[in-house]
Amino acid sequence: MSYYTLPSFNTQDILFENKEQDYNISQTLVYYINDFYKYLCENNYYEFGLKYIYMYPLLNNYINTNISMYIYNILEVHNICNIIITDNDNDTLLVDEFQDTIKQFINITTLFNKDNIHLYHSINTDKYPLILYNKSITTTNDFSNLLNIIKINQSIKGNLVIRLSDSFSKQNINIIYMLSILYHKIIIIKPNSGNNFLSERYIIYKNFYNTSVIDNILNEYDFINKNIDIPMFFLNKLDECNTIMGQQQMDCLLFINQCNYYKDKPDKLDGYYKKLKLKTANWISNNNIIKNNFEYNNEINNIINNISK
Repeated sequence: MSYYTLPSFNTQDILFENKEQDYNISQTLVYYINDFYKYLCENNYYEFGLKYIYMYPLLNNYINTNISMYIYNILEVHNICNIIITDNDNDTLLVDEFQDTIKQFINITTLFNKDNIHLYHSINTDKYPLILYNKSITTTNDFSNLLNIIKINQSIKGNLVIRLSDSFSKQNINIIYMLSILYHKIIIIKPNSGNNFLSERYIIYKNFYNTSVIDNILNEYDFINKNIDIPMFFLNKLDECNTIMGQQQMDCLLFINQCNYYKDKPDKLDGYYKKLKLKTANWISNNNIIKNNFEYNNEINNIINNISK
């Protein structure tokens, strides 16, 4: 996992500008990643190499059931940021399309039970110290819905977790910055259990405090697509974050490419696969998985037992 902390700015207002240009950060990196990804797909290298770097199928294989990748990602995020408080007085609000996501959380980890995690519904006005927002944010309406949930349901000093497709497009830079004004601390994380060969990120906002800015944002038309007067320091730090996480992503893509050159060397590929199994076993040992709720894959279970000795 890689993670990066962004600066927070204590301001009561946001200056929107009627400009069409992008912020132009990380553009060379984006071009290089997209070009290389296209090369892998065009040469049919992508699917073959993915087997030796993608942890998610092995995680589900270990517990012999189909668990959402989002569940694993949140457990990993918690392991770094300590966002989940395990008592019934510190409830979590899950904004998700499916009730089953809560059942998966309760079944797979000791961090949640039926009393401390709740599915969002619009008539709920309770305050929560943690909001897990598991919906896409691609339009102004999507972001407006999130802001209204924060306004109504986020407790002061509470935390928020969202997922974005990247941290370099204009829309997502706007989202990251506007939310950063509402919270004291911002962390960007790229989990090992997720799609680490793609550009998606988890953004963790900690210590909610600035309630007054939300209405100012919501009153602005199409605010997600406008240029904002974002401090250069913030953009530079975000660019630095993209460089670090982009390097991790490129390493994954280069490894996928490399695997295709060993198709006639099964011993080499078998070594890569064993390393991935060991990485998966280590992940399971370190991320609050309930071990008595599932019928395990014996091979990975033996690896975990060896790690514990």
